[in-house]
Amino acid sequence: MKKSQIALLIVGVLVTAGVPCFIAMEQANQARIEMERARQATFQAQEAAEAQQQALEEEQEAIRQRAAEQEREIEARRAEEQARRDEEARIAAAQRAAEQERLAAQQREQQQMAARTAEAWEQFAEVMVNAEGYAEDPEADPMVMLKYVVNSLEPISLRQVDPKVATLVGDVRDASNQMYALITDFQERQEQLGSKAWDDGMSGCEIVNSARKENSLLGCAIGVVFGSGISYAAGSEELEQLRVEYASRIENLAASLEAYDAELETMPSYLKETYGLDVMEI
Repeated sequence: MKKSQIALLIVGVLVTAGVPCFIAMEQANQARIEMERARQATFQAQEAAEAQQQALEEEQEAIRQRAAEQEREIEARRAEEQARRDEEARIAAAQRAAEQERLAAQQREQQQMAARTAEAWEQFAEVMVNAEGYAEDPEADPMVMLKYVVNSLEPISLRQVDPKVATLVGDVRDASNQMYALITDFQERQEQLGSKAWDDGMSGCEIVNSARKENSLLGCAIGVVFGSGISYAAGSEELEQLRVEYASRIENLAASLEAYDAELETMPSYLKETYGLDVMEI
């Protein structure tokens, strides 16, 4: 056999033997490729699943954060509302306390006014009752009585006293002062004319009481003027003019004072109704 034939035979054998091996290798390579593809697909699927899971977790976290933020906002509003209610309650409590304090202060002031009013009225009533008793004495000196009234009414404090009582006492006190000053001036001018203040046998109080004057205090004062004409010498025109002048002035003052008689009588009832006070009547 020739060498060339032998070579061809060897090649043929090798080729024949190598074909299945090549096919097997090709199949193995294809299988590896498929496995790699499958692995890649699995990996990609895992990555997609992980990405989806991460996105889901992120979404859930975002939802949790939004829920937490909403809860914080709700809690903040709740706290703000509670703070508002607490402030309103504090203000209401402060207002109630202030109102209670105002009422308590008003009650204390009312009690103080009642006590001071009772004290002022008792002092005033005592002076007026004593003056009435003094005026009933036919031998009483009306100027002494008037001076007693003036001096006794002056120190009566009218601070924190019921306005009605304060006005009444103040008006009577002022009128008494005016009356005393007016009669004192009259007597001084009368003495300058050489006349007595009243007749020795009949006092000013007695003259007025005999004329049935109702107000003894004022009546005595008026009597000083009217009674003074008894002892002066007839024909003393100057003295007569003086007496008429002062009598008119005193009458006018007395008329204004007599207007307080009704208040003097009703004041105890007013104090009883207003403050529950039982006070002396005049």
